Amino acid sequence: MPLWSVDRNEVTFTSKYTLLVNFCVMSFCFSVNHGCVTALIAAASTVESKYFSGVINGTLYSTYTLSSLLFANATLAKFGSKWTIFIGLLFYCGYSGSFLIAHYTQGDTRFALAVAATAVSGVGGGLLWTAQASFFNSTAKQYAKITGSSFEKATSLMTTLFVVFYLGAEMILKISLSLPGVIEKKTVLFTVFTCLSVGSAAGMLLVRSVAMPEDQVERKPIFSKVVAAAKIARTEPKVGLLAPYNFTFSFGAAFINQYANARILKPGEVGYFAAMLAGSGFVFSTLFGAINERTSIPKAVPMVIGSLAFLFFATCFIVANNDKISENRPLIFTMYVGFGLGRGVWESTMKAVFADYFGGDVGFDENQKNAAFSHIPIQNGVMGATGFFLMAFTDHPRAFAPEMLATIAVVGLFSYAAAEGYFRWQVANHKFPTPAVEKSALLPEPAEDDSLLTDNTLVGDDDIYRKDTDA
Repeated sequence: MPLWSVDRNEVTFTSKYTLLVNFCVMSFCFSVNHGCVTALIAAASTVESKYFSGVINGTLYSTYTLSSLLFANATLAKFGSKWTIFIGLLFYCGYSGSFLIAHYTQGDTRFALAVAATAVSGVGGGLLWTAQASFFNSTAKQYAKITGSSFEKATSLMTTLFVVFYLGAEMILKISLSLPGVIEKKTVLFTVFTCLSVGSAAGMLLVRSVAMPEDQVERKPIFSKVVAAAKIARTEPKVGLLAPYNFTFSFGAAFINQYANARILKPGEVGYFAAMLAGSGFVFSTLFGAINERTSIPKAVPMVIGSLAFLFFATCFIVANNDKISENRPLIFTMYVGFGLGRGVWESTMKAVFADYFGGDVGFDENQKNAAFSHIPIQNGVMGATGFFLMAFTDHPRAFAPEMLATIAVVGLFSYAAAEGYFRWQVANHKFPTPAVEKSALLPEPAEDDSLLTDNTLVGDDDIYRKDTDA
């Protein structure tokens, strides 16, 4: 069968080594392509004007969010995980290509073509994580069957492999921005990143399709995800109460990429500090993930720490001018690592809180849980796009952005407290959407030792391996 044909009869592997190599090739292609995008997001305001970078990144966030809501599931059901990843990566090349287009064109045509290319890349980006989730889970299930191991062990192995490629590619590509003369040589930078993007997308042709579960092949109406998300938001106040916490991270990401990188860092430092933020985010995400799973420390503790980290970053801009910050290298180091800490909490504990609030243990079925989780990229995308557009169309973002970030961080902390209080009330009064779940499944029965039930944190498939790194 030709490589370019769309084969919906996916392969059921018999060799674990062939299966692992197949997964590693997918992980490498995915990671290089996505790494090119995240590196250029960090450098956009340094290599282009404030207006251009803000509109480009705002467009990316907007079309990414719409695509993940409207097209991801339908494309996955039609083409399968491999070909959906290929389509997504191919479209995602438009982001790197938009800078190349802008570099070689002039006037209104320059801007229009760059925005169009970025819009296409956002559509591709919206397909990627849904398809990667399917490919990941299908591979883990086949590996568990071949080796006779548990699905949890297979998932752990796939997570490790994927993170090595994903974080490695992102760190290398971001650090490369700080190599001598790279930022100044825009023609070389944009050409190399575009070629890497296209090459990694083409590399997916070497990957074999993996058989998907039947529930992922089922085709659903295009607006089904939107309807489900709207329904859960209407019936569950916790969705709205958690929104400000999500907004804190996404607006902070827009502020750091659109303003801070270009104003307090030297051009040659952007790559190093962007990589530092990504690396610290991964370390803290892993740390807080382990704390969530293996200790009795309430999730409220890291949630508060995360909000304070974002608040600290914003406060530095409120109390000191750019020159004072840029002259204080230890402070900048602390600010970026601190932002990575906040991001690590968002990656791990915040998503674990969603899992607690909308998991099967408290009466939500799989569709309801997925609908609740869909609000994470929705809220992230909407506020991220808002932040980029606001800072693109205003003359002095510094006049409002730090205060806005600080305000959202404080509101997010109090709204999370309200969501936690409401959740505890739901548990105490058995106010959940699925009547079939008995109260005994929600609350501990009295026992001789008066011990409480073990905290069973549910983690959705999308969060076993996913590391959002657009900050």
